[in-house]
Amino acid sequence: APLDALAAHYAAAGAPKGEVVVCVAPPGAAVAEDEGAVDRLLLALAAEMPAARAAGEAARMTGGRKSDLYRRLLDLKEGGDGR
Repeated sequence: APLDALAAHYAAAGAPKGEVVVCVAPPGAAVAEDEGAVDRLLLALAAEMPAARAAGEAARMTGGRKSDLYRRLLDLKEGGDGR
């Protein structure tokens, strides 16, 4: 979430209990992965670990949603394009 949204959230909700980690990147730094690259990443990860863990790692690496990536991986393993 943008920092202004985070600030607004905590202004309304009050101070958090525990720690908050904020990762900051330059504007526009989020790289939109092309679908082919994501597919290759999913398949490479799935060759090394269970599908659910591969989807989680891909989500962490790309910023995508784990559930979407998991469904995509299952489609790829079945030989379909899922679209």
